[in-house]
Amino acid sequence: MSRLHEMRIDELGEKLEKIRTAVAEYMYSEGCGCCRGSDHEGNTEVLAELLDMDKYSDGSGYDYFKYRANKSP
Repeated sequence: MSRLHEMRIDELGEKLEKIRTAVAEYMYSEGCGCCRGSDHEGNTEVLAELLDMDKYSDGSGYDYFKYRANKSP
């Protein structure tokens, strides 16, 4: 049985929070639009949905910044 299967619910929640933060940091490091891959927006959507991330209040996208460990730009 894998470690993931043996984890308790609270451990899974902590793990998900760490993954969410790591992905948010990655997204922040992606830089301007000219440096993005051809399906950056599609990948962003998939990651956000899998990680159950909140959308901006206006629905324009996902609030990756909310999950960053260091909130300063």
